[in-house]
Amino acid sequence: TADGSTTLTVSITNDGDTLWLAEPREEPGLPSHGRGFVRLGVQALTSQNDMVDRDYLHVDLPHDMPPSDTATLTFTVDTAGLPETAECLKLDMVDEQIAWFEDRGSTPVTLPLPLTSSR
Repeated sequence: TADGSTTLTVSITNDGDTLWLAEPREEPGLPSHGRGFVRLGVQALTSQNDMVDRDYLHVDLPHDMPPSDTATLTFTVDTAGLPETAECLKLDMVDEQIAWFEDRGSTPVTLPLPLTSSR
């Protein structure tokens, strides 16, 4: 839209061998501290892939996802408040406070700004 917001729909599949938790789990004697659950992370980058905002947006999973499970995430991206240096968005799964999937060999998706409904 003219105000910089766009609704995106993304299909994700757990191609690994580990259950993706949709929210942190508390275990007796082991507080989670918000670690170990998986979300879709959106980072804002320059055209040279320099980081503008590493944690621009995080999107919750709809449920725990066992291996081979697929889910569809629909969310709104509001780019109006981003600095002018942000020229693209990178979508990557993140195991919260542990690692971005890209750091473990996954290939993220990069979308140029401005986002349009034709993509």
